[in-house]
Amino acid sequence: MEMLVAMTVFSLTIIIAMGAYLNINASQKQSMSIRTLNDNLNFAFEVMTREIMEGSNYSNPGGNTSVFNFTNFNGCSVTYSIVGNRLKRNESGGSGCNNPDRNLTSSEIMINYIRFTISGGGSGDTFQARVTININASINPSIGLSMVGPFNIQTTVSQRQLDS
Repeated sequence: MEMLVAMTVFSLTIIIAMGAYLNINASQKQSMSIRTLNDNLNFAFEVMTREIMEGSNYSNPGGNTSVFNFTNFNGCSVTYSIVGNRLKRNESGGSGCNNPDRNLTSSEIMINYIRFTISGGGSGDTFQARVTININASINPSIGLSMVGPFNIQTTVSQRQLDS
């Protein structure tokens, strides 16, 4: 009888411990997913805001708010857009414009949409040019991390160059 009671108590203890372990493991995967998404988006925002701040000639080609084109501080034409659920940076122009096209986000996350809104971009409008960037992103479910998101993140970048 004592052996049966001891086995029951031991079994219950193991079941509770396994439940706690599985719960902690799921929470850790969720935390890693959020961290991955946050790190990717922070990097992309940092790269874009630094370059846009020092750029000029902001435009959304064809009125498409998911594509943003401008001239960077080197005089190169830079375009940010979504290609295959990833944020991509393309550069073209003269001889000083030799940075290859590159993805700003990893394959671990999916950019669901991006919106660039330009305001005060016209000359003589008495408003400093600024760009509002709105991104909706989530974790790519094919990589095995816990599904997180979608997250909406927004920032506004003012042009450093004074409006004339």
